[in-house]
Amino acid sequence: MEATEFIVVLEDDGRRIDEMRRVAAESLQAFDCIFFDNANELLSWLATHMSQTRLLSLDCDLDSTAAHSESDVGSGSDVADYLAGLPAFCPVLIHSSNAMRAPAMHMKLSFAGWPTVKLCPFTDAKSWLADVLNALEQSQTC
Repeated sequence: MEATEFIVVLEDDGRRIDEMRRVAAESLQAFDCIFFDNANELLSWLATHMSQTRLLSLDCDLDSTAAHSESDVGSGSDVADYLAGLPAFCPVLIHSSNAMRAPAMHMKLSFAGWPTVKLCPFTDAKSWLADVLNALEQSQTC
């Protein structure tokens, strides 16, 4: 049996998640797309699934989740901080429109030696999918 490969998405907006799931189901059948709305849960999961992760797509802010929860759900910046201490193992997309924190995440990962990090502000699921497919293709040729 072949090992499962994952596309991992950190996103808390239900509408975006639904759109991303729809386009992923149409075009990313070779992967299991996993969605997290909590950075801490993503980091815990990643600790045991890093070798199977083929792409990470991170939002900076998790405001919607935080509004519904007493616990700290973290942020995409927390994930970038964690990843910056590791050797690069997959492409990272930062699909956030936060004009200050998204570029900071990008710089942190780039300076840490992650070769495939892309800022792709989320405009719609089809443009996100195009960035995912492009990053996956580029990572195959490295």
